[in-house]
Amino acid sequence: MYRCFLTSHVVVWRPSEGFVEVNYRNILKAEFSKRLKRNQAYSQTSFARDLKISRSLLSEVLKGKHGLSRSAAIKISNNLGFSEVEREKFCDLVDSEHARSSTERKLAAERLKASSRSTEAEVVSIETFSLISDWWHFAILELLEDNAHSQNVGDLAKILGLHRLQVEEAIERLVRLKFVRRQGQKLVVDKNHTLVPGGIPSSAIKSFHSQLLRKAENALFAFPLDEREFSSVIISIDQSRISEFKKRLQELRSQFCLDARVHGGKSAVYCFSYQFYSLEDRK
Repeated sequence: MYRCFLTSHVVVWRPSEGFVEVNYRNILKAEFSKRLKRNQAYSQTSFARDLKISRSLLSEVLKGKHGLSRSAAIKISNNLGFSEVEREKFCDLVDSEHARSSTERKLAAERLKASSRSTEAEVVSIETFSLISDWWHFAILELLEDNAHSQNVGDLAKILGLHRLQVEEAIERLVRLKFVRRQGQKLVVDKNHTLVPGGIPSSAIKSFHSQLLRKAENALFAFPLDEREFSSVIISIDQSRISEFKKRLQELRSQFCLDARVHGGKSAVYCFSYQFYSLEDRK
């Protein structure tokens, strides 16, 4: 079980200042993932159309089997609506890998180094923001830890109802944040890794819970009664005891999760959620 101890907000990076990524493919994958969140019917073909490049080229680029020219990078940047700073950074990332001459590659790398305003802590903040925002990172960790499930990206995507690029991006992020390490062809989960993301904005936490609430609503109608449990009760309480009630609910959650993991095998990934909030209109 993976827990996040979420603290309040400080964000030191803003999109207008440019990217913190050091690989242009990750920028494209992140943009594709963002569009998938808004529309699950969005496809790699749709993304290629919006970038105004061929579907086959996009696939090869994302897999690292094909590079981009600077002119293609400029076209993609413009089609994605990047700012001037973002466009230059994106193009320099491309040139640092694929420019025709070693001199051009070296100059691009030097420009990237000179223009970089992001500290290592800032990069971790953005990575952690993405980790907290999207529920599937922790679902993937659970599946990777369970030897009964395949580690194949396509299989993981099918189980969780995701696009394979979302799974690939998530695994890369989990590796960078040291939740997972590569051991030959196998992914090994660091069971002792706990995330304490100081500086994560509340918007990431809200996004995480909002996504799971939407999935809960879908599960209410999609799964038969014997595969789910939804229960609600409306009561009057002494609001001065709210901290006490929250603590008891947290203890209940911890005990339930411990019991669920200790007893019996693991054959499915479930989400345990509860809602406890005021029904009063406080506008």
